[in-house]
Amino acid sequence: MADSSDQLATTAELATWMGVIFDDDDKARAEFILRVASGWARSISGKLWADRDDPAIPVTVRGIVLAGSRREFENPRHITYEVKGPESASYDRLAYPLGFFTDAEERFLKKFRPSGSLWTQSTYRDDMDFVLGYVRILGFDKPLPYFNPWDPGWLESEHL
Repeated sequence: MADSSDQLATTAELATWMGVIFDDDDKARAEFILRVASGWARSISGKLWADRDDPAIPVTVRGIVLAGSRREFENPRHITYEVKGPESASYDRLAYPLGFFTDAEERFLKKFRPSGSLWTQSTYRDDMDFVLGYVRILGFDKPLPYFNPWDPGWLESEHL
């Protein structure tokens, strides 16, 4: 099974990271885990990273995806305590990171998230310095703009 193009790391890199050789079943499982971990990394970072061979992708991001994939591959049930004697296991959710990544890994990925948010620049000003002075002329219903700010007579005129 060939690696998917949406993975940020390959199964061969994961096998090297773990120091193992995958059989066909493990290779398919590793590929799926890498795809999911890559999707999470993209989601957290807010980056597309369409081509895994792109030099713009930091090697640390690939390492984070590989580390999270290794944890999921080796411990899919998230067991944190195990005793072989009379068979005991603990599933302490607080000791194991939620999702694939640890807090430090998640903070690193969030550094790539675009900062700020959508905002609108206001173009309305109601400062008195920028308000024209209007005068009323006999026979007209509407006042006429006549004075620029701080012209002689501007203070006595109407300001709409």
